[in-house]
Amino acid sequence: MTASIPEITHAWKESSPAYLCLEPLAYSMVHSHNFFEMEFALSGSVNHLINNKVATFRGGDIWFLSPSTVHHFYGDAQHPGVARYLLYFDPTFISNTIWKAIDVHALPFCIHTDGEDFRILQNMFRALLPYADNKFLPRTSFVKWTIEWIILYLFEKRPAPETAPELSQLQPALVYIQSHFRENITVEDVADTVHFSTAHFSRLFHKNMGMSYRDYVLNLRLSYAFSLLYSPDRKVYEACFESGFNSPEYFSRAFKKKFGISPEQHYLDKNPEKRHKIKSDA
Repeated sequence: MTASIPEITHAWKESSPAYLCLEPLAYSMVHSHNFFEMEFALSGSVNHLINNKVATFRGGDIWFLSPSTVHHFYGDAQHPGVARYLLYFDPTFISNTIWKAIDVHALPFCIHTDGEDFRILQNMFRALLPYADNKFLPRTSFVKWTIEWIILYLFEKRPAPETAPELSQLQPALVYIQSHFRENITVEDVADTVHFSTAHFSRLFHKNMGMSYRDYVLNLRLSYAFSLLYSPDRKVYEACFESGFNSPEYFSRAFKKKFGISPEQHYLDKNPEKRHKIKSDA
């Protein structure tokens, strides 16, 4: 386990909105993102701890992850590693028409492909490789359309009820929230992304999400912090600030209200070997 849970970022070149590589994977640090990610396993298998749940990542699987995901991979004797495509992309590169067609709330999810479905998906990733320059993809129509096609493909293959029209209008806003929830974003900022007035956006958001914008962001931050605290080398105050909170006292109260346990106790429950360090973690 690494000494911290970093946020994996890329300083996109002006002409590069995405990152693609084809490489083996046996281990990755515990991390989160400031972009959307796809992991497509071609062969082999490896353990995947994602938002505190363990899964087996094996050939034919593809994960679609959001910026609020905390995860890492680790091999063992039964699952030593995979050959995989890794694709990161800036959500602003994807058109709002695509975001409106999918359900961002479904992320993260994994589907398994085989046969013709596997070959089709493999060919789409392979088609992007010649465009990669030092693993960064150019801002071209072909790259954009290919990534959008893959996004739509995954949601087409994932059984799910059709998204309500009103909720579809909110999807670009949910994408923006996913990408910026750790920052000090206001409801006005988010309403601007879908060109709604603040009042109209707030009403529409509450109607479709069952909660206010403020409560939605609070829950997202708390769930993210909950995942961060599974790391034995994470400090509680680090999880507080990295999740978007400015006050450790407020963070602690909100955490306990949501989960029925203090963040310090949650940390110790998941990392009992750290009990003697609780005073420095508070």
